Amino acid sequence: MTDSTRYEKMARSIICRRVALCVLIIVGVSFGQQKGQRSFTGLSLQEIAFPIGGIGTGSISLGGRGDLRDWEIFNKPDKGSRLPYTFFAIWAQQATLKPVARVLERQVMPPYRGEDGVPERLLSGLPRLQEAEFKGEYPFASIKFTDATLPVKVELEAWNPFIPLDVDDSALPLAFFAWKLKNPSSDTVHVSIAASLWNPIGDRYTNVKGEKPGLGGNVNEYKEATDVRGLFLYSKKVKSDDPNYGSMSLATTWKDLDVVTRWYRGGWWDQCHVFWDDFSDNGRVKNVRDTLSSEERRSDVGSLVLHATIPPRRSVTLPVMITWYFPNREN
Repeated sequence: MTDSTRYEKMARSIICRRVALCVLIIVGVSFGQQKGQRSFTGLSLQEIAFPIGGIGTGSISLGGRGDLRDWEIFNKPDKGSRLPYTFFAIWAQQATLKPVARVLERQVMPPYRGEDGVPERLLSGLPRLQEAEFKGEYPFASIKFTDATLPVKVELEAWNPFIPLDVDDSALPLAFFAWKLKNPSSDTVHVSIAASLWNPIGDRYTNVKGEKPGLGGNVNEYKEATDVRGLFLYSKKVKSDDPNYGSMSLATTWKDLDVVTRWYRGGWWDQCHVFWDDFSDNGRVKNVRDTLSSEERRSDVGSLVLHATIPPRRSVTLPVMITWYFPNREN
């Protein structure tokens, strides 16, 4: 057999495999549409963790309530892990009525685990939404929230790029969150979506005193380009050969936004109170755009607050992305 004949057979084999793959995808989609997509609500939401992240990049899980968990982007398994003060929130005002502010999660359900109840860092004392309906068909997950106090209908669609036969674009370390807000009323509604992310770089190790010696020198820097803008999270302390080394971003393509590179640095729960009181008042926050490094053994929370005005019976989609880069791993 000549080389040209061998290559022709290989080419035909590859084409046949691609055609077969496309047929399987089409049949699978058609079958799923015929059977109907499963949905989950109530207590079932506690057991859902939908992984979002490119092939080989690790993943962040979207919980059934809308919470973010299982931060397995640091080159190791980490089921159940949470990042402090990392969440989405909404503020909405219909015409001149009293505004409403909520964490964009379904209400916390028992049992309330922890030696002191649910940890303060998860902000479980803040108001949340009454119910949620979760649907998932990889790589897409959607959650429809219901709450009688909100003047808008809220739906989240979360996903990562997953393109058949395109490995590079299917292996992006990216989690995409599209917040779809619909105004069913005859009034104009003003809305804000807040996305907050704690800088975890240097957090992987805890000493016998319960301290995080890798933290300190953490920086959340605001950057802006033509089509995208957001916070770039890194550390001045962690060296490039350290397993902790890496960076993250919290970004959006939305142009109307407030930026907080670091929450108020205070004791107890002051940072939570200051941010929530500011946001829940009028959907705006005081802009902070400095690049001051965090104190030793501590890190900072950064926030983007996206604003929109929704005309009567219209809708808007506000996009948020989380990306990551952690190149070092331990054997």
